[in-house]
Formats: sequence, C-alpha cells, structure tokens
Amino acid sequence: MRFSTSFQCLFFCLLLSVSGISAELLLDVEVRNAYEPYSVAVAALEGTYYGVRTEARGTVSRFTMPPAGYAMVEVRFTSGHVLSRTVRMEGVASDGRIRVVLSREDAIFAHDLNKAVRSISAKQLAVETQLARMVARFEAEMEAGHLDAAEERLWELTELYPEGALAWNNLGAIELARGNREHAADYFRRALQADSGCFESNLNFSRVNMLQGRLETALKYAREAGKVRRGHPSALAQESSVLLLMERYVEARSVLEELLRVDPYHGSFPELGLAVVLEELGERTEAAQHVMAWTERHPQHPETQTLRGRARQALKEAQVVARGTAQNR
Repeated sequence: MRFSTSFQCLFFCLLLSVSGISAELLLDVEVRNAYEPYSVAVAALEGTYYGVRTEARGTVSRFTMPPAGYAMVEVRFTSGHVLSRTVRMEGVASDGRIRVVLSREDAIFAHDLNKAVRSISAKQLAVETQLARMVARFEAEMEAGHLDAAEERLWELTELYPEGALAWNNLGAIELARGNREHAADYFRRALQADSGCFESNLNFSRVNMLQGRLETALKYAREAGKVRRGHPSALAQESSVLLLMERYVEARSVLEELLRVDPYHGSFPELGLAVVLEELGERTEAAQHVMAWTERHPQHPETQTLRGRARQALKEAQVVARGTAQNR
C-alpha cells in the first residue's frame, strides 16, 4: 500500500523561527489554464505558517497569513505536474491583499507525484481515508501555527503507517529546526527507506548533510532530488549551495543561472550566488551587475543599501581599469 496526499512532505523552510507578528494579510493565488484537480500549498519562509487549499480546476485560492518577507507557493496537479514559486510579500494593495498568478502551462513533471497517483482498492479505502483525515489534522495544526500539536499528529501517523515517508520526513524537519541534526538525519533516513523517491526527503537529507560538513553526500542527495523533479527551484538552490561550499564554481554557475530563470525571488538569492561565482572566475563587472540587479529586485532587504554601495564601487573600479587598459594599447 502506498499512501498519497496532496502535499506529502513539507519543506524544511516551513519550520524556521520568526519574531512575533500581529497583523495579517491576504494572499490570493490564481491558477490559470488548469482543467484538473490540484492543491495549493503556501509556506512563509520566515515562520511556521503553512496553508493548503484543494481545488477542482483553475480558480483563485485565498490564504490569510501573518506578514512575511517571502512565501513559497507550490501547486500540485493530479497529473503529476508541479509549480513552485517564491513570492515577495511586499507591495500590498490598499485592501491588504497580494495576488500571484500562475499557469498550468509552466508546470514541470514530477516523477514522485505521478507515481503517487493510483487507484485505491476497496480493502485499502478505510485505511487511506483514516490517513487522509490525520494528514488534514496535521495540516490544520500547521496552518494555525501549533507546531507541538502538529508534531503529535505526526507521531500518530507513524503508529498507523510506520512505513510512510510523510511523517518521518516532517519529524526530521522539526528536529533539524531545533538544531538536533543527528536525530533529524535518522528521521530522514527512515523517510528515504520508506520511499527513496520522495523529493523532500532527498532534499532534507542533503540539507542536514551539508550542515554536518558531509558535502559529497549532500551533493548526491541534492542531485537525487533534482532527478525526481527536474528544474524544481528547491533542488536547484540546494545543489548550487553545496557546489558553492565545495568551491566548484563552474558547475555552480549553470545551476544558479537556471534557478534565476525559473524562480528569481528564491530565498537562496541566486543573483548573489552568481555574483560570488563570477567574482571567483574573474568576471568582476558581471558580478557587480548581478548584485545591482539583486538590490533592485529586493529594495526592502536590510542589506540592500550596503550591497548597492559595494556594487557601485566595484563598477567604478572596473571602469577605471578598462580606461587604463584602453590607453595603454
């Protein structure tokens, strides 16, 4: 038996801590050209907010959430395709609403989601229904910000379905957020033993190995995640992060360029990663240009003014060098 749900494994970024915030905003996610059922999941990158909506076809899904700098929006279609975008939570309209528009035509194929789409026998239906209800309770606790209660629901899932990846992966994410890396790694291994093709489990196992300094292993599992969902922003971001730590700049460049194309607002800031790569490769002008582009894309970030000043200085120095080179010819 294989348990399927609209959003099988949460990203580790859902569990990052955030300072207290009281106000709320409305996020409208419109999915166009969708003629099949799908689910929309939203996660605040700076907090524990997580919300899920299930729709029959293309429409607008509304989420009420605490303010955050960025949010991850992921749409999963029953056909096995997936859309993932990072949304900058700024420029709120007068009614306190932010709107993001996505199209089914931009979705990528996801092997793990396609594998999960299957028929359920009458014998399995009762268990599957119970599991679905437990997952719904877990998701409701996450959306309410009740992390401890959400963890309790996960342990209940392990008792009912110990061979499933969902609970073990998310228990690992919770332990990783708490700083318990060894426990987190153990849970991620259990998730991979249950389903070696689970995208998030491969991604999270790569993350914990990166934090432990096991870069070759981290790279291996980042690339495994990339095989499961080719072109997914989270897999590209993780692979590029490991490659940067390994100082494999030539390889990192192509990965970062693809990430910048598919998700320019990704929380790993691909433009800054590219700037590091280009600086190391001796392309200082191009590096500074990427930093300037990043400051224009993220005007409210606390480091924007500092980085803009450094980039302008680097561009001036490059112009001086270029003029001197031209005069000496």
